[in-house]
Amino acid sequence: MKEEELYLPVRNFFKELGYEVYSEVNYCDVTAVKDGEVIVTELKKSLSVELLIQGVLRQKLSENVYIAVPKYGYLKKGKDLKNIIYLLRRLELGLLLVDLKNGEVEVAVSPKPFDIEKSRKRSINRRNSLEKEIMGRTEDMNTGGSKGKKLVTAYREQAIYVSCILNKFGTLFPAQIKKLGGNGEKTLGILKNNYYGWFERTEDGRYFLNSRGRKELEDYKILTDNFYRKIKESNKILYISDLDGTLLNNEAALSQKTEELLNRLIGRGVLFSVATARTAATVTEIFRNVNIELPVVLMNGAAIYDIKLKKYVEVNKIFPKTAGKIIKILESFGIKFFMYVINEERLTVFYKEPDRASGKAFLKDRLKNKNKKFILTMDYNENIGKGQVIYFSMLGDLKELSNAFESVSLVPGVRAVIYKDVYSEDWFMEIFSSKASKSGGMKELKEYSGADLTVGFGDNMNDLDLLKKADISCAVKNAKDEVKNIADIQIGSNEENGVAEFIFNIES
Repeated sequence: MKEEELYLPVRNFFKELGYEVYSEVNYCDVTAVKDGEVIVTELKKSLSVELLIQGVLRQKLSENVYIAVPKYGYLKKGKDLKNIIYLLRRLELGLLLVDLKNGEVEVAVSPKPFDIEKSRKRSINRRNSLEKEIMGRTEDMNTGGSKGKKLVTAYREQAIYVSCILNKFGTLFPAQIKKLGGNGEKTLGILKNNYYGWFERTEDGRYFLNSRGRKELEDYKILTDNFYRKIKESNKILYISDLDGTLLNNEAALSQKTEELLNRLIGRGVLFSVATARTAATVTEIFRNVNIELPVVLMNGAAIYDIKLKKYVEVNKIFPKTAGKIIKILESFGIKFFMYVINEERLTVFYKEPDRASGKAFLKDRLKNKNKKFILTMDYNENIGKGQVIYFSMLGDLKELSNAFESVSLVPGVRAVIYKDVYSEDWFMEIFSSKASKSGGMKELKEYSGADLTVGFGDNMNDLDLLKKADISCAVKNAKDEVKNIADIQIGSNEENGVAEFIFNIES
């Protein structure tokens, strides 16, 4: 078609409106005049930048300028047309759509002043969205003008951050990811929607990073390096571990590798402590080659002890009358036991000669330690007033101990735990104040150290309380099934330096 074909329909349109119409006046395609009003119209086969420039230049001659184009075949309906109309309104140009089949002319846009402030107010949500997107990004990972490439949006960054947490810590609940800084309320949505296919959910509602997620993280090294650093800097973590069967190897000692890693970690300022059934004397000896800075939780939470100051920070005592009741119950079942008493920072253990091989081995091993006094007694009750009774422990047959356990559990003010010994076929039973627990000790140390969250490690039944209350719980590979079932993460065994290696990897 030719542009001339547009002239007659446009001329007739203005004529019917009462205008006098003139063609090609000072390079203007169509000029319409009525009562002093002048309208200029430019005719073109299609919209183009050239046409828009021409229209704007005609605004020097008249405030009412139209551009006229064919209605069909040259303008696409939908978003393209909508955007063109917005541009024309912004330029204060009118638009006439000409139907060449029947000669009808439609006014798509009238030329009138554009209210920029009103337009901005209408677009406030889009502006807020823009600012939100900018604030949500930490790096400029895209190339301006690129097409067909994956854009690193704020949402993708948030998903990458969550992925970094899972890649670093393992399988976690959404609440735990939030505690580690995982984008607050958006965490669950990112995990559930799984837009990028990086996450998988376990039956109990935890999430882990799948192989696709780990592989695609490699494409965002600048971001992941930044995020791993941020996770470390924004989360002051207290790591607290059980000893026997967890941190200690099968020889009941710290391996040279674990000692080396712990000293390196503590030297960097990493917060580390232990929660154990052991006493100050044996724990002090175990850590003779480790520069442990924080106090330690002893006797399943009955006491908190500062190794460096050689001082008890906190003691949860068993009242004398209660101690008497426990002695009576245990002796009624014929059980030989150890009673722990603290007096002026000195721990004394009163006992009767063990009749089981495991009990004799337990006593023989501890008699080597000169920091703890063992006294053979004929009557436990005579020793109740010699200090603060804080703990009872005993080794025996499961059935024998279970019967006593039921009776002791009925005594107000105390709590008992029963679990299999790591080093023999016998079972341990321990009794302490109901105020005492490994988790309670962990809570005290968290407040003392100013930590933001806790990571607990364990292997046995007396660690369940600690692991359930820790923000993130870890079971060593050799742990009891009951412990593995409630732990968030399974790590290497006590023979593989599992605890120290895990902490070192997290803090690296």
